[in-house]
Amino acid sequence: MPILSQTSVPDALPDFRNLGVVARILVIVNLAALLAAAIRAPTLGLLGDAFIEIAFVVEPVLVASLCLLWAASPWLAKRPYWIGLAAIAVGVMWLTAGAQWVRASVVTEGLGILRGASFALLLAAFLAGYFHLRNRAFSPALAEARLQALQARIRPHFLFNSLNTVLSLIRRDPMPCMNASMVTVAR
Repeated sequence: MPILSQTSVPDALPDFRNLGVVARILVIVNLAALLAAAIRAPTLGLLGDAFIEIAFVVEPVLVASLCLLWAASPWLAKRPYWIGLAAIAVGVMWLTAGAQWVRASVVTEGLGILRGASFALLLAAFLAGYFHLRNRAFSPALAEARLQALQARIRPHFLFNSLNTVLSLIRRDPMPCMNASMVTVAR
């Protein structure tokens, strides 16, 4: 059954206080760190060392970012979508640059502040795109659920009106109904 008028869901940032959103962010960022470690490690045996090295920088920034997003979630919800995205991007870049500046050993190994901040910005953009597409993907399901709820409310009224129509016809001329039923019983 086609839906005639479907309102589009406005762009909105995800609820950063939702455990599912936080878990998705944690998994995606850690998978990106593992991918970066796999690219950086020359052999499979050094993959664990490379991942620990990258996680040493990524995890504190990730936890700090999630804590800030949790705290700023009500503020971000009141802002337009693009302003919220810009605030998140700037915050993630500053946290990453600050963490790399504090850890001088990472900077001396060739992973510069600008490189880390741009990687964090790229990952934040990927996550924003993921949540945006996810929001769009579930919006037709939401509209369909609303339509079904409305139809469920209408159906009892239809049944009630049909029964009232039948009762009004029986009250007008009950004899043809009675005669027809007597004829079927007599046979």
